[in-house]
Amino acid sequence: MKNVKLSASPAYLLTNLEFYEFVQSHLIRIQELGETQLTDEQLKTLLATLTGLLGDLSKVLVHIRKSAITEEITTLDQARDNSMRALLRALKVHELATDQTVLHALAELQALLKPYGNVPRLTLEAETSAIESITTAMTSARYTPLATTLGLDGYVTRLKADNAAFSTRYNERTVEYIDKDTTDMRELRSSITGYYSLLCDYVEVMARLETAPLFSTVFTIIDTIRGQYSAQQARSAARKPNEANAG
Repeated sequence: MKNVKLSASPAYLLTNLEFYEFVQSHLIRIQELGETQLTDEQLKTLLATLTGLLGDLSKVLVHIRKSAITEEITTLDQARDNSMRALLRALKVHELATDQTVLHALAELQALLKPYGNVPRLTLEAETSAIESITTAMTSARYTPLATTLGLDGYVTRLKADNAAFSTRYNERTVEYIDKDTTDMRELRSSITGYYSLLCDYVEVMARLETAPLFSTVFTIIDTIRGQYSAQQARSAARKPNEANAG
């Protein structure tokens, strides 16, 4: 009999979203082994059960996340939409210019912005990403002189600040709501934890008995993922005192 034992599970330390990703990473990695290796019926049943429960948890996370879109966030989103529109209007003013330097700057900046389309109409996350990309480009060595030529520096600064304000609050609210202790969340997390523990116990016992090479492989996958998440939690815990001292 082989002497193996899984390292401690960090699952209880994880937020609800981290917990979902933690269990999902197990399912993805194990199922990547394919049907030729995944021949044990009990193991496949446990994986199928966890997949179903994780699908239910995903739906709850999405529902809670939607609840994070509050009136405050809507107001912040409207502010950055207005800042984006103000930048575009300020740019458009120069379309009737005759100065070739101005027209060159206009053409360059319009070419930069064109691929992003109607930014305020994008999803919240996509809009955040687009504005970050736009403001980063417009404050780069290549585009800053062009923006300055057209008098757009103030508009770019305003857009960047409004996007940062939205992003900060949106992320805070999303994390807050995804971690909300709802009944559905508690029950699903408890069920998933139970089946996850059963899966790990089963794999550990079968790996000890050396019944098939499959279980040694799955054992390694589980232990590796646990190690990765434990290390991540340790790094996060180490950062918090430093952040508190910096504040």
